[in-house]
Amino acid sequence: MKKLKYFSLILLLIVISPLCIFLSGCGATPVNDIKAVYFDSNIYDEETGYAVFELDLNTPTTLACKTNPSGWQGTLVFNAINLNPENAQYFDLDANSGVFTIMNTKCQPVEVQVLIYIQTAGSVESIEDRCIVRQKDYPNAIYLNEDRDTEATLYINSLGAQTLHIFGNFGGGVITELSETDYNFKVESSDISVITVPDSSRLKIRSLKSKIDDVDVTISLLNSKMEVIEGYVLTLHVKVVLPSSSSVATFEGYDDFIFDGDEITINIDNSFDTSIIGGSTYYNLKFEIELFSDQGISSDVYLDPEEYDITCTSNQERYRIIDNDNSIFQIRKPQNSDSLVVEVTIATSAINNSSNVYKMSFTIIFNFVG
Repeated sequence: MKKLKYFSLILLLIVISPLCIFLSGCGATPVNDIKAVYFDSNIYDEETGYAVFELDLNTPTTLACKTNPSGWQGTLVFNAINLNPENAQYFDLDANSGVFTIMNTKCQPVEVQVLIYIQTAGSVESIEDRCIVRQKDYPNAIYLNEDRDTEATLYINSLGAQTLHIFGNFGGGVITELSETDYNFKVESSDISVITVPDSSRLKIRSLKSKIDDVDVTISLLNSKMEVIEGYVLTLHVKVVLPSSSSVATFEGYDDFIFDGDEITINIDNSFDTSIIGGSTYYNLKFEIELFSDQGISSDVYLDPEEYDITCTSNQERYRIIDNDNSIFQIRKPQNSDSLVVEVTIATSAINNSSNVYKMSFTIIFNFVG
């Protein structure tokens, strides 16, 4: 019996010995066998490839680093390099922790080096990475659009979503759209049962109801401490509307509805109201557009005109004037022709099922018979 156990033990050792040798050759890299160190940021300099850290004034910030392997334990050393001596008085860098503080608005971008020293046979080697630290550039003011409005009305479809767009003035008359990857925002709804904000740091809102309603949404610009910067708050008056899916237009002088893509003829005679503008006679034609929605409803729903604005545009600018405030299209006769073909587009502030502005276009042939 003992001989049998001994024989079995020998056989087991013969089987597992090669496996042990194989596993030892493929073992995990020791965590203290450092291979690389690098700064970790969401911004990188296009010219050098270095990570970039943008810091607020008087805000101590740790310059984030990672190592390979990630479990490495050891000492990091941080140095400001290629330094203008005059610039040194405007910032502070802790060589052990990598905490960087910009102390003066005069501080120019600083190149920072992180080092790990490695003891090898008879010598000391080092591995490193570099980054650029600079002061965060905030706009002088923020707006809801390129027209520099700080308060505006936004239409959103019921049960729809909308991305908000924020613009900043950095001086020189240039208005630039701000990205939520570069700046911190806080978005708040006055009634989350109507308009919800899925993520308060993201510029997106969503409608929760399938009925018309009004909600105020505020957008604030935050600093790196996630505090609202005083004076950087915008207000959106959000109107929840049914999406526009169809429309009809009317033009004075045409006794039927006009649909998108139609071509119609209007005969202009002395029965129309006229105005003298710049020495020329213009015929005044009133126009309207009516919108309807078929969102999940068996019959179309008429949309109240008070819920949207309309803007009429067209070609043939030499012969027409459009008074959008009073919905009047003014047309005059060309000198060498008794007719004029005009391409008309009526756009609305209402939005369609794709969350784009709803508009319709048609052609009018004006025959001057008077």
